[in-house]
Amino acid sequence: SARPATRTLPEAVAAVATTTPSASTSMPPAAAPRSPAERSTRPRTAATRGRRKSHSGVASTLVLAVAISAAIFWPGSGAKQVGSQSIASAASGLASDEPTEDARAEIPPKYLALYRRFGREMDIDWRFLASIGGQESNHGRVPGTNLVNHAGCVGPMQIGVGGRCGNFLAAFGIDGNGDGRIEPRNPADAIATAAWGLRAGKGAPAASGRQVGSYYEAACGYYGACADQWVNYADEVMERARRYGLRAS
Repeated sequence: SARPATRTLPEAVAAVATTTPSASTSMPPAAAPRSPAERSTRPRTAATRGRRKSHSGVASTLVLAVAISAAIFWPGSGAKQVGSQSIASAASGLASDEPTEDARAEIPPKYLALYRRFGREMDIDWRFLASIGGQESNHGRVPGTNLVNHAGCVGPMQIGVGGRCGNFLAAFGIDGNGDGRIEPRNPADAIATAAWGLRAGKGAPAASGRQVGSYYEAACGYYGACADQWVNYADEVMERARRYGLRAS
């Protein structure tokens, strides 16, 4: 299949300023919830559930991985006072952007830096972005994260590259590390792609907005359902984001 053009990080960052988040972009329709046979046989903890599939069909997984791999390997913010907000309140707001103890304990330093970086650059709350990463792969720790699963998702943010997951990569792929290609297995590319897709295609609000309803709906859109018989996806994402320090209204 045709390879999507490589979208650079500066292009995406520039587009953030002119993009109104919407769930009605050119993305394919959300994939249907996956069946138990397509999900992981690992213990069903909150950190390891999500859009992952069973690896029992090793042969079919490898065939899909080879087929899809050919298509995916291609070469200041500032605080301001609002109304009668006091300097002390403003300082408190800035301090709250720091990772909580839970965030530091659960997120590897490399991933934490990437979530915070792309949260700033894509104007999305990094705690929400990190919670998506925790839900999808426990921040890259889940075994098999870098195998294309039966539904067509791969990498630490379980980016869709075809099949039931849809082609999220083609619609929102970002070259996050500047190496001239978009690789959904690479943490920088994956997190940048997820951040841009959530903002531009799934209705996630700007970082300054923090409307809890909008975050919830963005989580639903990312997964393809708010919940199903296997996982309370959006609720789990929001609970984790709050533990990471999200203060949505």
